[in-house]
Amino acid sequence: MLGNVLNLIKRLTGSEPLPTPKLESIEVGSKVRVTRVRDRIPQGMVDLLKSDAFGTVTEFRTVDGKGIGVVVELSDGSSSWFFEDEIVAA
Repeated sequence: MLGNVLNLIKRLTGSEPLPTPKLESIEVGSKVRVTRVRDRIPQGMVDLLKSDAFGTVTEFRTVDGKGIGVVVELSDGSSSWFFEDEIVAA
């Protein structure tokens, strides 16, 4: 799945996407743990991640046309996307 996303980025942008070594072992359906968040997020999300930082990958998205973002379904059923360096395989 990730390989397909990377190939799509290359076709659409005409350039290689940024390396994604952390995502090589993560696929849709993988369990992950959110380790940090770069951007400001609502307090409810902060509280949720403090109580349970684990979730399931539901899809990948391009970020700024070169990087890969990961959409994660969290324990309360909500979904949010994270940069690749904000998650690790659980």
